[in-house]
Amino acid sequence: MSAIENKKLIQEIYAAAGNPDPAARDRALFTASLADDATWTVTGQYSWSRTFAGKDAILNDLLEPCPLAPGRAGANGRASFHCGRRPRRGRGEG
Repeated sequence: MSAIENKKLIQEIYAAAGNPDPAARDRALFTASLADDATWTVTGQYSWSRTFAGKDAILNDLLEPCPLAPGRAGANGRASFHCGRRPRRGRGEG
């Protein structure tokens, strides 16, 4: 995928998931675009700061308890993700 195609895909994902009406938000494009072997690292000193490896872990252990809420502007003026709840403890994690 070219850089231009990738940028367009990301813009489409944000547009679908970032609808101000929570009932109209759609994560299907994001979910379909996520590779099975993707990794997502949450940095910092939080209870959920770690690397989530694989599509299932990202969707079920990170994003399900931490719904996507683009549309909130961060300090840089860009939309950001917000986590309102702590994720469930994963398999074997204490």
